[in-house]
Formats: sequence, C-alpha cells, structure tokens
Amino acid sequence: MTQYFDLTKLFIRSLKINKFNKKGGRLFFYILVLLSLLFVFVPILFFYTFFVYNMMSKLNDVDYAVKGFEALLFIISIFSFVFSFNVILNELFFSEDIENLLPLPIKPETLVASKFTSCFLVENVILFIFLLLAVLAYVLALKLPIHYLLLSLFGIIFLPMISMVYCSIIIFFAINLLKNFLSTKTIKKIGFLFLGILVFLVFFLLWKLSSFNFEKYIEDFAAGDHTFLEVMKFIFPSVHFFALGLNSGSVFYIILSIFISLVYFCFMLFVAKYLYYDGVMGIFGKDTESKRSSSNKIKDFKVQKPIVNYFLKDLKILFRSPTFLINCIIINIIWPIFVFLIFKIAMPDYTIDFMRNAIINNNSNFYFRMLLLVIGISIIIPAFNSLSSSAFSREGKNFHFIKYIPMKYGLQWREKFLVSFIISLIGILIYSIPFFLIIHLPILNIVLYVILTILCISFVSFIGLLIDSAYPKLVWDDEADSLRENYNAFIAMGYSLLLFILLCGGGYYLIDKRSITLSQFTLISLIILIIGNILLYLISKKKISHNILNQEV
Repeated sequence: MTQYFDLTKLFIRSLKINKFNKKGGRLFFYILVLLSLLFVFVPILFFYTFFVYNMMSKLNDVDYAVKGFEALLFIISIFSFVFSFNVILNELFFSEDIENLLPLPIKPETLVASKFTSCFLVENVILFIFLLLAVLAYVLALKLPIHYLLLSLFGIIFLPMISMVYCSIIIFFAINLLKNFLSTKTIKKIGFLFLGILVFLVFFLLWKLSSFNFEKYIEDFAAGDHTFLEVMKFIFPSVHFFALGLNSGSVFYIILSIFISLVYFCFMLFVAKYLYYDGVMGIFGKDTESKRSSSNKIKDFKVQKPIVNYFLKDLKILFRSPTFLINCIIINIIWPIFVFLIFKIAMPDYTIDFMRNAIINNNSNFYFRMLLLVIGISIIIPAFNSLSSSAFSREGKNFHFIKYIPMKYGLQWREKFLVSFIISLIGILIYSIPFFLIIHLPILNIVLYVILTILCISFVSFIGLLIDSAYPKLVWDDEADSLRENYNAFIAMGYSLLLFILLCGGGYYLIDKRSITLSQFTLISLIILIIGNILLYLISKKKISHNILNQEV
C-alpha cells in the first residue's frame, strides 16, 4: 500500500499542468483563465444546472424523476467511457515512464492501480463538477433534505470508476491478443484505417438515426418501455444504487454503490496481474526491433521545400500519434452525429422534405436558423479540436527545433495556422456542402455560408495560436500530457464561445425582437468577422514571432 500511495502521488504530480518559466506572463495568463471561467465556464455550468433542474421538476410531476435522473447518470457514464479510453491507453501503455518503471520491483497490479488512480482523480475533475451539479439540481427540484446532497458526495467520487475499469480491461485483452503484431509505430499506422472506418460509421449512424423518432421514444418510455434503463443497470450497476440512495437518503445504497465500484476495480487489478506486463513487454519488444531496422532508412528521405516538409511534419505528428488523432482529428469527423441528434430532439420537424419546401417558399425563419447553425459549427469545431491551441505545445522538448532552424518564425506560425485551418475547414465542408446540395440550397447561399465558415475558423485559429505561442506546455512525457490540463485550449475555447454568444445569441435576440432583418444581421456578422480576422492577423504577425524568440526551451 505504501508503494501504491507513493507511486500515485508521483503520477498525479506528473499529470498536473507545468509551472511557468516566464514570470512576467504568469499574472496575465491567470487573468485570461479567470475571465474564461467567469464569462464562459460558469455560465455554461449555470445553464446546465438550470436545464437539469427544469427537466427533473417536470419529470417529478409525472413521477418519473428518479428514472430520468438515473438515465442522465447513465448517459454521463457512457461519455466517461468514451473519453477515458484514450487516456487509459496512453497512460498504461504509451507513456515514456513505462521503460523506466519496468525494471523496478513493482508488481503489475500495483503499477496499474497507481496509474489508474492518478488518471481517475486528475482526468475526472470536470466530470465530478457536472455530476455534483446534476445531483444539486435533482435535490432542489424534488425538494429533498440538504443532507441528501452531502451524503451523495461520497458516491459521486466513485461513479465514473466502472467506465474506466471497462476501458482498462478491454485494452488489456486487446493488447495481449495483438501483442505479436503491434508496436507503437504499427498502432500509429492503424490511425489512418481507423479514420476511414470512423467516417463510414458516421454516415451509417446518420442513416440509421434518420428513421429514429424521438417523440415516439418518449411516448414508449412513458408507457413503460424502459429497455435502455434495464440494459444500463446491468452495465453500470453502481449508478442504479446511487440514484436509489440519493432519492431515499439511504446510506446503505450509497455504500453499496461504492462497494460495487471497488469490486470492479479489484477485478481489473486481478486481470492486470496476469495480462499487463505481457502486453507492455510485447509492444516494447516490437518497438526495439523497429528502431533497429529504421536506422538503415535514412537513404529513403527526400529533399523538399522547407515549408512543405514543415507542413508534412505537423500532419505526421497529428495523424501518427493515437492521442492527437483522437483528441484533435476525430472531432472533425464525428460532429455531424451530435448536430443530427440536436435536430432530432430540438427540431424534429426539420426533415429533408421540410427544408426543401422552406427553401422553395423562401422561409426567412429557416434561413436564419441555417445561418446560426453554420456560424455556430464553424466556431465550435475549431475551438474544441485544439489544433491551434496546442500547435506549439505539441512540439514539446523539440521546441528548440523550430526555434533554431533556418526558417523565419513568421513562416513557421503561418504554416501552423494553415494546418489548423485546413483540417478544420475540410472537416466541416466535407459534410456541410453535400448537405446543402441535398436540400437544394441556392448557390449564393452556399457561397455565403462557406465564406462565413472560413472567417469563423480563421478567427478561432488565430486566437489559439496567439495563446499557445505565449504559454506553450513544452514539458511532457507523452502526447496525452501535452493536452492534459493544458489551459491554453480552455482559454481559446472560452474566447471562441464568447464570439459564439455574440453572433448566435446576439443575432437570435435581435432578430427575435425584430430589431434587424436577416440581411442586416448577415452583413453585421461578415463585418465583425472580417475586422476581427484582420486585427488578429496583425497582432499575430507582431506577437507570435516575438513569443517564439523569447520562449525558454
């Protein structure tokens, strides 16, 4: 246990954000973080809490509050599983400290327990906040005693554990089955195949979802069809008992929920005892062979223009790294699923035929929603993919390479801008243009929406580059650490969301109040984006090169 606690504290320290080398910029950085928290993160949490409170109040009127709350927790658990997969994979098998830890007299279950616990505590901070606010909204909506909330605090901490345990066990078996064929280099090559499969799955899911009737599902749920809940109870049993414990104030159910989570955790350690070291040794053994064989491949290198090589270098970093592939590239591929679900839930009448008729009838309300949708997606996607806000952080300890190569800094940051801009633009247009053509949108509108998309993406990319060039996270052991708790992405996301609120929120308010017409709002949006891009380009031209020059390596 002593070894477990010592290793856990060590790994937690390694997962935390780096301290600044530049004393002068520390205060300004904290001001940026504080402003993002106050004007973006806090309002989002407030609206999330209000939404859950409103939903639980309505469900309570028809005696479905407990089941609705349970369904919400199951959905959060599913998201936890999806986002934990990459974290567990990188921390257990691809972090650079593995090579140093393997020769030490550490039992595999102890090492896995320490790494798992550090990831569990550090990576789930935001998830814990959302869970706590959901519980708070539930307690207030049902007017439960306040000590129910205090009681739930113990259970909340353990709720995401089963999701991460599932991820770990799946990874252990997968790595061991494929250990004779896999190396870190091979896994990176699989990334391209994975992208192709993912694109196919996105189209397949969109096709399947097109026949999904959300209103019918709600009616079936109200009529007693709780298939989803029954399946989820089997997969995440701790969630079910936690919901029962919170609703009744039962200490027994809360303790039972925690106990079940710990049983799953112990089972994972049992599996790790027999599979973890075999899988790790299999991968590192293959890596050693590939390193030896790669020493004779220098003759295969080709001389190209510096800007081309630089561009390809950044693309290879993004696509060959499983971490960057999942965190920076995948969102550009899967975003239509979420947009489609929003349409299905919030605007179920917006079928293809409905939109075609709206275009034929020149429905101004439809055009207004399409405009807001285009602007919103074009801001959110480049903000969430972190391509620009981690552009310099991805260099890590190789930052001296970009600082000292015979290539102007201005040319380098423009190339990084192009990488972020092009990937985000392709990720949006590859879906939006076919969609516009399917609904028979006029060519002039398509051109206008493409221009707005370009302006929004470039605006967000400039913001990300400016922040990351000033405060890059350069000290990290593995790719996941370059993104983990990297506040640059959070700050860039915050200011991008301010632009989203200004254009989408402000536009909705003004048009709803009949203060301006759709044409006037479109013109205002274009003017704001053009002026904003020009100002950000001039600031970037002056500041980013200066930031690179003065960055301590």
